[in-house]
Amino acid sequence: MHRANRKAVLKSTLALGDSVSVCGAFMLAYWLRYHLPFLPPPPPGDFWLYFRFSIFIAFATFLMLYNSGLYRLEQPFFGVDEFFAVIKAVTLSHLVSAALSFAIRGRIPGDPLETYSRIVLAQSWLLSIVALTMWHLLFDVILGAFRRRGSALT
Repeated sequence: MHRANRKAVLKSTLALGDSVSVCGAFMLAYWLRYHLPFLPPPPPGDFWLYFRFSIFIAFATFLMLYNSGLYRLEQPFFGVDEFFAVIKAVTLSHLVSAALSFAIRGRIPGDPLETYSRIVLAQSWLLSIVALTMWHLLFDVILGAFRRRGSALT
């Protein structure tokens, strides 16, 4: 496979894994909110509404991660700088998403919620950082194995 094609495949895999990690973290936060007994009683929440919002947060996180330079694949390993870039990207994407959801609440026809649960957003923030860190560490191990075999970049 041509080097440019390999780089595109690796970047796409990393971006897709990031999006799935953030969506999964948000939906896990949703599930935890409605199933943990020690949290206050939750208001009714539509699964599909939260699912659509998880896709929006995943897209916002992708943009922030891209802006942070985490898709360059030039770094030899996932280190402290990349970890703080993940924290920054997740924090900014969750803040932007929360602000946007507050700004548009009640303006979408058929939207049963006034606003999204702040507990879900907070849990999602933490779970997204954990999920993205684990995914990037796993991806780094896989990329390192490809590089040692001479099958990847550099």
